[in-house]
Amino acid sequence: MSNEQINQALQWIGVVFVTTGYVLSALGAATYPWNIGSFLIGAMMFLGWAIRVSNRPQIVVNAIA
Repeated sequence: MSNEQINQALQWIGVVFVTTGYVLSALGAATYPWNIGSFLIGAMMFLGWAIRVSNRPQIVVNAIA
């Protein structure tokens, strides 16, 4: 797997988990803590990508998330 493919995979996995977190949150309190876990995994994927491509603003945002 090339670096570009890894970067793309990290971003798309992040998209899936963050989107899932939003959907679960919209469904209400019954989805807690699954919504939080989904956001956490998504943020971790984006953090990994941001570190790999040295995108400092995204590193800060996703480290805080």
